[in-house]
Amino acid sequence: MKNKEKKPSKLQNKINELKSTSKGKAILKLIGWAIFFAFLFLLLIISAFMPKGSKINQDINNNEPEEKEEDMPINSLLSKETFNNIKNELLNGNYDYKYEITLEDTKYIFNGTKKDDIETGYKETKEGVVKYYIDSTGIYEDKLTEKVPLTNLYENLDLNYVNFNNLMKTLDMEMVLISSTDLLIYDMASEVVDYQIALAGKDLKYIKITRSNSDYAPSYEYYFEFNNIEVSHEK
Repeated sequence: MKNKEKKPSKLQNKINELKSTSKGKAILKLIGWAIFFAFLFLLLIISAFMPKGSKINQDINNNEPEEKEEDMPINSLLSKETFNNIKNELLNGNYDYKYEITLEDTKYIFNGTKKDDIETGYKETKEGVVKYYIDSTGIYEDKLTEKVPLTNLYENLDLNYVNFNNLMKTLDMEMVLISSTDLLIYDMASEVVDYQIALAGKDLKYIKITRSNSDYAPSYEYYFEFNNIEVSHEK
């Protein structure tokens, strides 16, 4: 005996009838959207009564656009507080440093460490490399078996710059923010010399002093880079 074919339900017949015309298709699409929004509305009502830590709330919140944090305000001028912090780091702090100094065609490189008022490092020029040691008693060349007084470590260099007590007096002036991308760079340019201070947050990264060549004076660049700064004590 053959199985009787199952007759379509009245709902199915109505759906088939609607699908047969363009107007009916539009009605079906409208019904579909109405069901979707009704489901979404019901879901939002349920989530409003759910505890905040529940999974359904977390899923909804994760899909919401994140609020953009406002940028921290940055002073357009180097403040006295920041300058005094820089001064304190250089005069009282411990740090690693690299100085690159160019006087026209002559280059000097210092790589060293300052710790508890003692500096040790290497000076490199075209004449060679010198290992030096500096403490409260003076400047020495650090040889294998002894330390010999060294009188020309800063020969030909401007002591207003390589002596940081003098440098801080020179830099105690109004400096304007010129860049705030990876570093905050403050600048003060005179007609002859350009001074720059770069900060990573509140930490000093480098000081650069540049003079262009002119009829009256030769060019130079003093670049002082600092890393791992710690202020150990107050003087």
